[in-house]
Amino acid sequence: ALGHPKQQLVGLRVSSKGHEDPQWQPITGAAIISAAPLPPGGEAKPVGAITSCTRSTMLGDDIICLAQVKWDQSQPGTKLRIHTTRGELETSVEPTLTFWKRN
Repeated sequence: ALGHPKQQLVGLRVSSKGHEDPQWQPITGAAIISAAPLPPGGEAKPVGAITSCTRSTMLGDDIICLAQVKWDQSQPGTKLRIHTTRGELETSVEPTLTFWKRN
């Protein structure tokens, strides 16, 4: 035992700018890849998967997702890429699972 869970539930947010087409929205199970540079000849391996995803009208139609990622990729600010039918989306781990605060 390493003293922490193998995976962590995290929030991901992607700006809607340039991603207005509905096909940019990830589907459940979409692969998440680390955005860290690969060593020469290295192959990108999935570090997690999308568990749910939607567009948020309260956040300017941004794409928000919940995802299970490996523990070492779950720290706030960690850069990740999400595979979609249109290509890859760049995102980073949100500080909390709450995407907006009620006043």
